[in-house]
Amino acid sequence: MMLAATDLPSSMDRLSVSAASAQATPAPGPAIKQAAVTVDGRATKLVVMGFANRTVVLITQLGKVGALLHAEAATPWDPLAAPGDEPTVLEKRLLGAESTLHSVYATQVCHAVARVGLPGPVVLGLALAPLPRTAPREEDEDAWDGSDDLEAESARMRAIMGRLEDLIRPPTRR
Repeated sequence: MMLAATDLPSSMDRLSVSAASAQATPAPGPAIKQAAVTVDGRATKLVVMGFANRTVVLITQLGKVGALLHAEAATPWDPLAAPGDEPTVLEKRLLGAESTLHSVYATQVCHAVARVGLPGPVVLGLALAPLPRTAPREEDEDAWDGSDDLEAESARMRAIMGRLEDLIRPPTRR
């Protein structure tokens, strides 16, 4: 798997300054961050829009919004919780066909957004290209379990989620 990440222009860090108060205030409208990652030669665009009451995340390899899901943690996020003790995510499909893969992405994105303190719930747009399916070799046809397909999907998810987490992570102060 080949990864190459490129930040695109961002308005997330844009601030307007009032001459009267000389205090930085957020610019009007949603805060937007964008990035791209190449996963196995496929360009993947990530867009995060922070609104006052929710976060919108778009992940696309097809140049469109795709399936639209609403995901929300059932309980408040506990930053002191042990790994694996993340809250249950309640997911509702707004547009698109049912997909277990979409549900897994919705859960992972919701957890990532909650970990960094962005407003929840999450509205997720997901348009991923189908992965090429592996076929069983003739001599192994009876024993084929599709695990190569699962590993390819897991690798794609790790790459996309890693880039998303880098994108939404608050800047470190020096």
